[in-house]
Formats: sequence, structure tokens, C-alpha cells
Amino acid sequence: EEYRQILAKDPQNVNARIGLAAAYSKHDIPSAIDVLESSSLSVSNVTVQSFLGLLYLEKNDTERGQQVLTTVAANSNQTSLSAAFVAMSSYRLNSLNESEKFAQMALKGAPRNIPMLKLLADIAVRRGQAEQAMERLEKWVEADPKNVEALQRLLKIRMQFKQYTKARDITQLLIEINPDDPTA
Repeated sequence: EEYRQILAKDPQNVNARIGLAAAYSKHDIPSAIDVLESSSLSVSNVTVQSFLGLLYLEKNDTERGQQVLTTVAANSNQTSLSAAFVAMSSYRLNSLNESEKFAQMALKGAPRNIPMLKLLADIAVRRGQAEQAMERLEKWVEADPKNVEALQRLLKIRMQFKQYTKARDITQLLIEINPDDPTA
């Protein structure tokens, strides 16, 4: 109600518009989208556009969400965050080349972005590029050395490539991280 009162006095108040959209987004995504799209200032506001793109993704309008987020990534100085959103939505659409391009863009601004490192490894795995997947998993482990999922996936590829010494080292690390895990 407070946001509506603010918007009644100042229809271009971006913070109130975002607040109202956030309140709607919990139960009524189409109304949240309407709130964001109904302001001319919303078109030029990176935060509004990023939120709008995410709402489209949540509404399962992946193509529209990707379109909005791609525009944000191309036109803003918040490239890393916007590029990460586009990378994830592209992956959901099976656009692996686009996903990879935007994930790399996101990593330029945030080289230790774990979700993007994981995404790049997933792309290489889906393409059947085991060596590239191994390189990307190594970067993921370097950024997050105790991530069990990354270590287990790297272990599997090390075994495929018969790199038993490195596989043993990973197994020992997995045991140190979680000694009670029977899979280690």
C-alpha cells in the first residue's frame, strides 16, 4: 500500500515501482511485470530491466527474459551480473554458444563467479568436450576448493583420462572434507 501511495504522488519513482513489483512477484508475476513495464523511466533503468528479465524467466517466458537481459548486458556497466543472467537463460534454451559467450563475459568482471564456472563446465560436458570440461572443473575447484560436487565431477573425468595419481589426490581431499561420506 505504501508503494502505491508513493507512486500516486510520483509515478516515476523507480524505488517504489521496484518495491511494488517485488511485493507482487511473490504471488502475481504478471502484475509485477505490469508495474515495471508501465513507466517510461523503467526502460532506461538497469535495475528495473534486470528485475523484469528475471520475472520473465520466472514466468517461463525464457525468450523474452533473455531478450531483456541481453539488452541490459549490452547497454549497462553492470555487465557481469546481466551477462550471468543471460548465460543461465541461454543454457535453459539450449543455446550453448550464447550461454558460453555470456558466461565468459560475466567471468571477466567476476573471475571467481562459481555459478558461471559451473555453467561453463556443464556446457563442455554437454558438448562431449571432456578435456575442456576438466580444465573448467579445475578452475571451479580453484575458486571453491572444498566444493564436493566440483571435486566429484573432476574425479570422474580424471578417472576417464586414467590420471590415477591426480584422482587419488582428489579422493583424499574428498575424504578430508567429509570423512563419513561412503562415496569418497
